[in-house]
Amino acid sequence: MKKVALITGSSRGIGRACADALAHRGYAVCINYIERQDKAEELCQKLLAEGCEAMTHCADVADRRAVHEMVEAVKNRFGEVTLLVNNAGIARQSLFQDISEEYWRRIFDVNLNGAFNTVQEVLPSMLREHSGCIVNISSIWGLRGASCEVAYACTKAAIVGLTRGTNASHIIRATLDSICYQVNDVLRAMAADSGIAMKSLRVDGGASANNYLMQTMADISDLEVKRPRCVETTALGAAYLAGLAVGYWQSAEDITRNWSVDRVFCPAISEEERTKRIKGWNKAVRCAYHWARDEEE
Repeated sequence: MKKVALITGSSRGIGRACADALAHRGYAVCINYIERQDKAEELCQKLLAEGCEAMTHCADVADRRAVHEMVEAVKNRFGEVTLLVNNAGIARQSLFQDISEEYWRRIFDVNLNGAFNTVQEVLPSMLREHSGCIVNISSIWGLRGASCEVAYACTKAAIVGLTRGTNASHIIRATLDSICYQVNDVLRAMAADSGIAMKSLRVDGGASANNYLMQTMADISDLEVKRPRCVETTALGAAYLAGLAVGYWQSAEDITRNWSVDRVFCPAISEEERTKRIKGWNKAVRCAYHWARDEEE
């Protein structure tokens, strides 16, 4: 799946830096803005000149319809959003007694409801694809509070709560990632022992229905990963044996011809990124190994 990033509030500051960095790491980026069109267009043209994929879109994240139209525009241009960075926010220094009701509502609409709106729009496709990432930008004031920016601190504290409330998915993702790294270790050992370089990897089983797992496997192994139309191989094998026994199929060659590809996942990261990730995995394994030895001793 193509890597597509939507970064809200990205014409300036942290959002701009995120858009720039992601674009140079292979993401097609949407630069969202509400006021500084000049800055957004300037960044977009810079990225295009550097060979990156980029677009701009003006939308107030507090407006659900505007957010929907923005996500649809990104989808039509690049494809489904695979990375959402919720960065859009407003702030104004004022003591609590000086905050107007209008400003209180507006800052919550942008800083908190804006994140709600964007997550609601991109989450369905991420769940459908079993893939994707959402990053919510908070602030130290969300943890410590600030007497001169009470409203801002409240919205950022809510963002912390929103993020921590959905953090269980990180554990699931870590589990899926570990499967890929472990399989890659086995594949490398097999290639080293046999002297035969693998050209592609065929998968099956219930886990192979997870698109994120398959894409990560392709990225880490640097192999095409081929998923068949029927992934329930155990049940299919029993059916094939029964079919052979009663003469429905005459030979194993007849069965082989039934195999067909549902989807091919191709490596989508650079060799440098692959090496970096595998190095991190090997470091984690070494640390866990020595930690376990220390416990035994």
